[in-house]
Amino acid sequence: MIIELLEERKNFSAVDCQIADYILGHPEELASLSAAELAHASYTSKASVFRFLNKLGLSGFPEFKSRLIRELDQSHRLGLLLSDAPFRADTTVAQTLEVLPAFFESVIRHSALMQNVHLVKKAGALLHNASFIDIYCLGITQAAGLAAQYKFQSIGRSCTVHTGINDHYLLRTKDANHVALLLSFTGNNPQIAKTALVLKELNIPSVGLMGPGKQASSLCSVCLPLYEGQNVVAMEFMDPLYSMLFLIDLLFVYLHVRSYEADTQTAQKLRKDWTLY
Repeated sequence: MIIELLEERKNFSAVDCQIADYILGHPEELASLSAAELAHASYTSKASVFRFLNKLGLSGFPEFKSRLIRELDQSHRLGLLLSDAPFRADTTVAQTLEVLPAFFESVIRHSALMQNVHLVKKAGALLHNASFIDIYCLGITQAAGLAAQYKFQSIGRSCTVHTGINDHYLLRTKDANHVALLLSFTGNNPQIAKTALVLKELNIPSVGLMGPGKQASSLCSVCLPLYEGQNVVAMEFMDPLYSMLFLIDLLFVYLHVRSYEADTQTAQKLRKDWTLY
């Protein structure tokens, strides 16, 4: 990042340090400055500014301004996210429009970094090779479960949502190539844990999207962990929910890629009549 390079000052000359000092000390002025104006303000020359940009590996002043302004904006949004209450009684709509996308970006980025490619492939393969997907969820995770059901069905995968255990159903389908998808924010929900245990006892493979290292996750055939690192007051549920939705999309894409031609043909037919949506 440019800001890190400016702060590190590796191989900077005295003139380079003058320019870096001015930029870091007056970031709010950068958007309105030209290269010549930056040189004047930092008591250097225009040629020194361009040599400085070349040392940073940049092609010119417009690229420098664009990248630095973007980094400063991201840094500002991250600072807001790191607070316990980025949304307060005096938060404006404009501020919300600035901070909320950063919140989603942070959840998705952290969720992706937590995943093990081997485990994602294993979970995707279990779903792909199954004849039917049973989705188990409770409370707010039902929203994610219904979203998963709709997405999987849209690419021809048979599945349904369950909010409890039906012993008769499980006994009748245990040899019918079913796989279970268990959704839980913590992995400690008693009913989800009981479901995971019953599935394990019946040798029905299961994929868990839940908190790692918890009761239910240890019983699943494979578990993809949820991110729950941000502690935003009154919005604690948003981290694991959007992390879960991201993982559902990850599995959806895995399945879609493996039936790409058929899925694409179906989508093209549906696009001719958008009133279906």
